[in-house]
This record gives sequence, structure tokens and C-alpha cells, in this order.
Amino acid sequence: MNWKLYIDNKSFMRSNLSLDNLKRVLEVLDNPQDKVKMIHVAGTNGKGTTCRYIYDILRKHGYNVGLYTSPHIHIYNERIEINGNYISDYYMEKFTKTIIGIEEKENIFLSKFEFLTVIAFLYFRNKCCDYAVIEVGMGGRFDATNVIEKPAVSVITNIGLDHTKYLGNTIKKIAFEKAGIIKENTPVVCYDLDSRALPVIEKEAYDKGANLYVSDFDLLDIKKMDLDNSIFDYKNFNDIKIKLLGKSAIYNACVAIDAINLIFDNLNKDILYKALENTTISYRFQNMGNNIIFDVSHNEQSVKSMISNLNLYFKDKSIIFVYGILSDKNYIKVTNLVKDIGDRFYLTKPYNKRALDPLIISKILKNKDISIIKDPTKAINSAILEKNSNEAIIVFGSFYNYRSKDEL
Repeated sequence: MNWKLYIDNKSFMRSNLSLDNLKRVLEVLDNPQDKVKMIHVAGTNGKGTTCRYIYDILRKHGYNVGLYTSPHIHIYNERIEINGNYISDYYMEKFTKTIIGIEEKENIFLSKFEFLTVIAFLYFRNKCCDYAVIEVGMGGRFDATNVIEKPAVSVITNIGLDHTKYLGNTIKKIAFEKAGIIKENTPVVCYDLDSRALPVIEKEAYDKGANLYVSDFDLLDIKKMDLDNSIFDYKNFNDIKIKLLGKSAIYNACVAIDAINLIFDNLNKDILYKALENTTISYRFQNMGNNIIFDVSHNEQSVKSMISNLNLYFKDKSIIFVYGILSDKNYIKVTNLVKDIGDRFYLTKPYNKRALDPLIISKILKNKDISIIKDPTKAINSAILEKNSNEAIIVFGSFYNYRSKDEL
């Protein structure tokens, strides 16, 4: 069967907020999500990076560890991996057939994300994972991943305005949805949030009898930040080195350290240091060389973080933006944030049905130096060909099927 085509044709969203259909399918499968220790991670920005840190630390300690993230850039398989290896097409097809059989028998049909979540849970159980690190897709309270009943630890990263159509148009409302992953009597680690979000998280933790640990960035001492690496101290951890760029990468590492501290009784610091130093993740302000950066920033908060990084690393360079975004993002806010920073813009269209027509962005940019090249790969290549030594290229926005560095 063509499992890719079947999943492609799945609806993007559920028709309602109920998780009943998903829970029924998982019940028939003997609830695979309950057979593996789960680390459940929600947040607006930084959750993918935090997941990767935690995953790498657990792997370095010798555990058999799964990772479930979204979205993918090239293929569905990227979302599900164990110990650095993506799930194979064989298992994708095998589990697709299994789930289809249950859908047809029960006369219930899962959304695309629900379907992929079930595959991930089945795969992690099948491969006897000791731990699985699970990234929330959107929100938390009604997210498909929130069928996890007793996580080893829940983690909430930074919170900002995104998916406002579904989660609410204020930080408090969005924090309430993220807090939905907090479970009864389970530990929670939380980013050092602002006064709008943190009280919401604190109340939910109190109501659930969950122990809340807030990462204290006042105990963070950043010693070095450049395009090679960052070095910092956090609490009783000294000279931590990471390759990921920007302050947000450091903050997320602190959150990951706090989460890991709740899992381990005897944390090996040397192993933790090596894991963090070797952690890489694609397209999070990723340095591709020759002053070319790929960054998946696509909402107000993440774009502000990207701009902060530009001021840190490229303050003496002219900035070329290659930019495409989905139509359901706050593209007006995002575009206005970068409008006065970019010297040239290559506007493109992500490989996604929800992609925004770049002509709309061009009207916001008005008199800026603009080229519209709807194919993302061609837009990137055009920017590279026209780049000079005094310029930096920033490819940002909604990434779907962008080609890898080796294909540029």
C-alpha cells in the first residue's frame, strides 16, 4: 500500500476538540503510550530544541530513547526516531495498515497528527524504549499527545502568541492550553516565564498537586557566544558548551538540565556536558557556513529572538532575507518586525497548502528591494548567487520540504 499517500490525504485538524476517537484506537492497541516512560514537552517556542537536548542526554546515558517531534521538513519519518535513526518505511507501512484496520472496524477516522502520534507510540513500545521524548503538536490540553496519563516529567518552554485561532489571543489563554499537559502528582519543569503566563502554570500545577520547578535564569552566567559555540554556567554546572546558537538555545538547555535532574538520581555531569555539546537540530538559527543562516522562526516571539541573534552575530553585515510563511500565521506582525532590518528580500512560498502568496507580503514591504521567487529552493539559490562578502543570508519562516545544505 502507499502509506504516504494515505497519510497525505488525512485531514489536518480534527473536526472537534474531543480525543475520544484517538483514545478508542489506542485502547484497542492496549494503550502503547502507557508502556514507555514519557517526557512530555509543550510550549510556543523552544520545545523542539528542549526535546532534542533531553533526548541526547538520555541517549548518552545509555538508554534506549525515542523522540517524536513535528513538523517534518522532508519526509514523515523524520518525526519519529530512536537513538538517532528515523523510523523505517517498513514500520510506517506496517503500523499504517494496523491503524486503518481499527479505523474501519470502529468506523472512526483519525486526523493526520493523531494518526502519526499513534504510529509513534506503537513504534516506541515495539522497540522497548526506556524513555520517549514527546513534543506537543499545538497547544497541549487538546493535543493528540495529551493522552499521556503519567509522564515521568512534563516540560513547558517559552510561551508566546501563535496559533491564536485555536488557542486564544492572549498569553494567559495560550498558557492555559499549554498547562493542559500537567498531570496529577507529576513533576513539571517550566521556563522562566513572564508575569502573564507563570501564574496560570502555577495555578494548574497547584490544582493538580504537581510539583512545579521553574528554571531560574538569574542563576545563569553566559561566558561566551559566537558562531562556533556558546559557553555558560548554570546552577552547579560549569562551563557548559553548546553548538546551538543564540540566547534561546542557552535558556532551553537550562530547562532541559532541570528536567533531566528530576529523572536521574545520579546524574553524570561529564555525560551531560558531552551530550549538550554534541546536540544539533536543523533550522534553529542554524549556521550553514559563509554567513548563511536557516531559521524556522514564524511567529512574533521567535522572530524577535531571531532579530536578537542577528544583532549579536551579524551587526556589521547587510541582511538578505529569504522568507515564506503560512497564511494562518500572523504574517503582518512578522513582516513588520523584519521590514526595517532587511536590505533585500526574496519572497517565496512554502511547500504547503496553507502557504501565503508572497505577493501579499510584498504589499506590506512596499518600497523595499524585493524579488518574488515562489519556489523556495530557487529563491535560496538566487540569494546565494547574488550575495557578496558584506552580506548575510537569513532563510526564515515556515519550513516545509526545504532542501538540505548539501542540495543548495
